[in-house]
Amino acid sequence: MSASAYSVRVDGSLDRHLSRWLWLVKWALAIPHYIVVGLFIGGTVAAGHAGGGLIPILVLIATVIVAVTGSYPEPIFDFVLGMNRWVLRVAAYAAPMTDRYPPFRLDLAGTAPGSTLSLGGPTGDE
Repeated sequence: MSASAYSVRVDGSLDRHLSRWLWLVKWALAIPHYIVVGLFIGGTVAAGHAGGGLIPILVLIATVIVAVTGSYPEPIFDFVLGMNRWVLRVAAYAAPMTDRYPPFRLDLAGTAPGSTLSLGGPTGDE
């Protein structure tokens, strides 16, 4: 396969009109999301034990399955993708990139609602 068969096009827009004062309370508004994101990515250290989150555990399980069967299980892929999308939406909100409060949902497969992500060949029609 040629390198052009793996092309990716991402179309987006910047939120140029961010609130001047919302950044003062965004950290507090995002606390419920921080709890969920903490479960997803892990990273807690308690009594010398480093805890792992759902994402690293599922990726490890998928790695073993890929090593044995040669294919990545689609349900695990969709779930990990949804969790990563959630984490990135919260990160964009907490690091004043957007004023749009992140929804409490997993976008499991396909493109995220409201996005225009085109994967495929050079024309994006594959």
